[in-house]
Amino acid sequence: GLSAEGLPPRSASAIYRLRALVTHRGPSANSGHYVAHVLKKIAGEEKWIIYNDVKVGIAAEVPVPLAYMYFYELVEEE
Repeated sequence: GLSAEGLPPRSASAIYRLRALVTHRGPSANSGHYVAHVLKKIAGEEKWIIYNDVKVGIAAEVPVPLAYMYFYELVEEE
């Protein structure tokens, strides 16, 4: 069950998988725009999809080290 805060109970160890990330393109936080990369299943294969304003497509590269926000999925708890 969930705790009083609405969170699942903590475990000693868990395995997480990166599912999405957000990067910023531009010279500063006040200028530029944000881009998302999301791991999605397409025709039975997992592919990284880039969401760049109205442009959406399969990503040639995923800039994991350059991201400032990461989204993980719990895969396994021990």
